[in-house]
Amino acid sequence: MRHTVLCLLSRAERLLMTLFWLLLLLAFNAPPLAMLTLLCALLHELGHITAAALLGRRTGAPMERPNGLLLPLQGSLSYAEECFVAAMGPIANLLVALLCLLARPLGHSFFSTFAILSLFTAVANLLPVGGYDGERMLRSLLSLRLDAVRAHAVCAALSLGLSAVLTLVSLYGMLRVGGGYWIFGVFFATLLVEIKRSLAHAKKAQDP
Repeated sequence: MRHTVLCLLSRAERLLMTLFWLLLLLAFNAPPLAMLTLLCALLHELGHITAAALLGRRTGAPMERPNGLLLPLQGSLSYAEECFVAAMGPIANLLVALLCLLARPLGHSFFSTFAILSLFTAVANLLPVGGYDGERMLRSLLSLRLDAVRAHAVCAALSLGLSAVLTLVSLYGMLRVGGGYWIFGVFFATLLVEIKRSLAHAKKAQDP
């Protein structure tokens, strides 16, 4: 039964990777907003690439996942280095938001819009949810005090619970407001990934 559920979740995960980008392109009435959102994501990944380069690490080609992109690193990182690389993505977005706010007196609405989107990207990625920078940072910090297995278990439980709450809240907002289906899609995809990861971990623990 668990194997069947894992197969279904794997198929759903592949489908959601395609739907994610379609939802992003259709999420805004104004196409420039979608393009600015993609630019925020690219600047976010540039922060990770810069941090990895400072540590002498190379990055591989970005990989699709149901709720965004994954930038693989070549070689292993210490817990402190992992936390640094993870933090640099949101920090890059926060710096861009600050620069846009400083440029607001120039009077162009672009700066205000880009600042809001950059801030949203930073805050969203700081959530302690699987696949997000917040979860990587929390797991790295916990691993400095706990063993890796306990740190992983704590983060997995927190991620699963928070993903469920965010999915329900975004669903309520979507039904209440009549929009925001892209946000719901992201959190719902994250929840499915977390369920799959929990089932796979339980299956591995039971296998001889």
